[in-house]
Amino acid sequence: MNGARLRVALAVGTAVWAVLLMLLFPEVEGLSRGYGGAILGLELATEPAHVAPIAGPDAATARAALDRGHAFDMAFPFFYGGLLCALLWPFGHASTPLHRWTARTGMAAALLTIPTDIRENLVLLDLTSELGRGGSGADVLAALPLATWSKWACLAVALGAVGVTGIREHRVLGGAALLAAASIALLGITGAPAFSVAMSLGLVAFYASAVAVTLRALIRTRATP
Repeated sequence: MNGARLRVALAVGTAVWAVLLMLLFPEVEGLSRGYGGAILGLELATEPAHVAPIAGPDAATARAALDRGHAFDMAFPFFYGGLLCALLWPFGHASTPLHRWTARTGMAAALLTIPTDIRENLVLLDLTSELGRGGSGADVLAALPLATWSKWACLAVALGAVGVTGIREHRVLGGAALLAAASIALLGITGAPAFSVAMSLGLVAFYASAVAVTLRALIRTRATP
C-alpha cells in the first residue's frame, strides 16, 4: 500500500470508528456535567459525585454499555494516531527546520497517544468494575486525571503539529487541527465545558477534512501519468 492509499485508509478508518464509538457509548443522564457528552464527562470525573449516575445496581446496564464502548475504543488510537503520523510524515524531512522538527515532535506525540489512550480505557474499565462491586470509585478516580490528560496532551501536541505544518496547503484541515489543539489546552487549563464543545467541533471538522484531503490527494496521484 502506497502512502496516499495508507493516508486514505487511516482517515476513513478514523472517521468510521469515531461514528461507531458515538453509537456505542450510551448517554447517561447527569454524567456529562455540561461537557458535551457522557463519555467526556466520565473521562474528566475527579470525585465520586461525578460518577454517581453509573453507580449502584440500577446502573448495571449503563456500565455494561460503557465497558463495551471502552473495549471497542482500544483500537481507535491506532487509527487516529496512525493518521496523524501519516499526515506529518512528509514534513519529517522538510528543508525548513521549523517544519521538520515540528513534524517529528508531532509524530512522537501521535505515537504516544496509542499507549496513553489504551491506559485511559483500562482505568475507566477499572472504574466501572469498582462501581459494580459497590465501591465509590475514589481510588480509581485518583488515577484517572493522569491517564486522561496524558492522552489529551499528546493529542494536542500532534494536532498542533499538523496545524502548523499543513495550514498553508490545507486551510480547513490545518485550522481544524489548531482549533482542536487549542481547545484541549484551554480545557485543561480552565476546565470550562465550553472548550470541550469547541474541541469536539474541531475534531469532527478535522476528521472530515482529513478524509476529503487524503481522497483528493489519492485521486490526483492516480491522475498523474
